[in-house]
Amino acid sequence: MASKMDSGSDEMMSEINITPFVDVMLVLLVIFMISAPAVYSNVVKIKTPTIKNAEVMPAQTHITVRIDVVSVDEIQVEGKKLTQQGLTSFVKKVVAADSRADVIVSADGALSHSAVLEVVDRVKEAGVENISFGVQKKI
Repeated sequence: MASKMDSGSDEMMSEINITPFVDVMLVLLVIFMISAPAVYSNVVKIKTPTIKNAEVMPAQTHITVRIDVVSVDEIQVEGKKLTQQGLTSFVKKVVAADSRADVIVSADGALSHSAVLEVVDRVKEAGVENISFGVQKKI
């Protein structure tokens, strides 16, 4: 708290100096902006296959859903665990909301081909036409 003394009066004026407070808040904002993506980016540990010619998809204006196939029995959609039937009903709701919805299927590289194709088959049954596979680019 800073104080001022007027040269001609005996009264003391008190003012709160908010500059240090604003400085601290801006530093905290920058710290949270930098650390937030790191906290939420790898919630599910999946080792996706790596390929040399991976492309980054441009931003779309319609719904894009990411499905993570962790194991044969475990499927996660946007971080929520679902069963095979739950996956079908969820994707049907997405298609009802946006008929041009996209689905990105990310699966662990150690999973069998049939486990991934079963998820793709359920997504197609629900009405999704655009299905992509999540991979990592080889360096």
